[in-house]
Amino acid sequence: MNDIKLLKSEIISVGQLEKEKLKGTIRTFGVGGLFGYFGKFYNNKIGVMTLYATRRSNYVLIKTSANKKIILTPDNPEDFVKEFYKM
Repeated sequence: MNDIKLLKSEIISVGQLEKEKLKGTIRTFGVGGLFGYFGKFYNNKIGVMTLYATRRSNYVLIKTSANKKIILTPDNPEDFVKEFYKM
């Protein structure tokens, strides 16, 4: 997988995401299973999103000025969000 790069100026918000908000998510183009969840997904609460997840917990939602929604699963989501806003 290639590196994904975002400019900080493109990011509108970064925040932890409750697992319940992902209920009903469907994979539209990607991989989901043994090694993680990667690709395009959709649900009624968030809409179209891109997941780069290695687990089914610790979700962080990044929203961009281009109306993209990217979900990551860092080891410590609380610290991830705090460090982003320190930059």
